[in-house]
Amino acid sequence: MQQLQAQITKEAKDRITLIDAYLKERLPPTQEMATDFDVLFLVGVNGSGKTTTAAKLATYVREQMGRTPYLIPADTYRAGAVDQLVTWAKRVNCPYFESTLSDPGAVIFQGIDAALAHYDRPCIIIDTSGRLQTHKNLMSELIKMKKIVERKVDISRIRTILILDGSQGQNMLQQVKIFHEALNLSSLIITKLDGSSKAGVLCQLYDSYHIGV
Repeated sequence: MQQLQAQITKEAKDRITLIDAYLKERLPPTQEMATDFDVLFLVGVNGSGKTTTAAKLATYVREQMGRTPYLIPADTYRAGAVDQLVTWAKRVNCPYFESTLSDPGAVIFQGIDAALAHYDRPCIIIDTSGRLQTHKNLMSELIKMKKIVERKVDISRIRTILILDGSQGQNMLQQVKIFHEALNLSSLIITKLDGSSKAGVLCQLYDSYHIGV
């Protein structure tokens, strides 16, 4: 029995080694996150983890880049969304835009003005409302929101990031396809990898779109 267990363990380790080698060959080498941006425009479907990711990115910007992060809560649809981002902003000691406006485009417009007026070279992080890629009206609204950002900031300094729920499997392919066609994505962030799903679709995503993760 011990010999059998040892053999099974060895075979499992061999398979892991083979898979690891395959992934390293298939995917590009790991790189440090680029720092040549002034705006991070976060998009994605409902519940993908955009707001929590915004707070994590704010911490990264301050601690790793040495810049001032500035959060703009442009999710004006979901009840409690603004309060959630404000709570995170306070936890990570990050300035944020306070607004009672209901139009997300207006929030973004005024938020960027406020950030640029109060801080020297802030890194602006915009949290948008979740929307299914199949809802054409909401996707059109998102395109308009990005155009507002582009009117305020040099296009070359804007990064549009799609937040993906790692547990959604093949559905991520459709999300990337439609969001990329609409917004020309800069990169992807995959969340919720602490469960059984490990985002195996990542290889297919990279093969199809060559977008950094």
